[in-house]
Amino acid sequence: MVVSFLTEQGGVGKTSLVFNLGWYIASKGYKTLLIDLDPQGGNLSRLLGVEDLDNRPGVVDTLVDPVKYSFSKIAVNIRENLDLIPANEDAMNIPEMYEKNVQDVAFLKKSIDKVKKKYDYIFIDTSPAPSISHILSLVASDQLIIPLIPDVKSIAATQNVIETYRMVKENSNKKLIIGGLVYNKYEQRSTIAQIVKEALDTAYSKADFSFTKTKIPVNTDLVRAWGAKKGVTDSAKSSSKGAKAYRELAAELFGIEE
Repeated sequence: MVVSFLTEQGGVGKTSLVFNLGWYIASKGYKTLLIDLDPQGGNLSRLLGVEDLDNRPGVVDTLVDPVKYSFSKIAVNIRENLDLIPANEDAMNIPEMYEKNVQDVAFLKKSIDKVKKKYDYIFIDTSPAPSISHILSLVASDQLIIPLIPDVKSIAATQNVIETYRMVKENSNKKLIIGGLVYNKYEQRSTIAQIVKEALDTAYSKADFSFTKTKIPVNTDLVRAWGAKKGVTDSAKSSSKGAKAYRELAAELFGIEE
């Protein structure tokens, strides 16, 4: 299964969602590949402890020469069952390099298809701003997961992502579905969170997709996990709210039970 994590709003914890879900799923014995397609300069790659990014091949090199730098050749093993296609600051040039070298929205899909049988799950971390990386990712994916935080900016940002999803589904990938909208950094007692949640629930009450029941809370263990470069399900106690939320989210989205 290939899954895009896509938002048009920075600071919603998209990379954290990819990192912690991927880490946990790999720990349960599922072969997992994470693809860093975020032009912010390899945040996911650095979070996973990959060093010397500027001197190792990454996703942009595959775009330029998909034979020499195939995913099977450049994948970095992070831990048992978990591999990464890294990115560095060159990822900021994806739009320019794409137009110069590819001219094909199926570029990423073709690279993924060559390694797809090796993995149970492939997660793609994309740009937090509108970019060709969104199109490339959605064309290659089976599912879209939309992370959001409960603030007013998320209303417009979520709508923009859904419009992009509908465009790609209609024109390039008819099998694409929305696996779920996931609230991140959620504070249940926040008045703003409740107002935004009610507005979004109303707006999409008749849509063919839904919000996940599981919400990822604001939790200090998630911050510590970043520092430890381990998923929160490994770095925190099993009773941690953050760890518990990610185990429940993996079960809800992918049927992976603890």
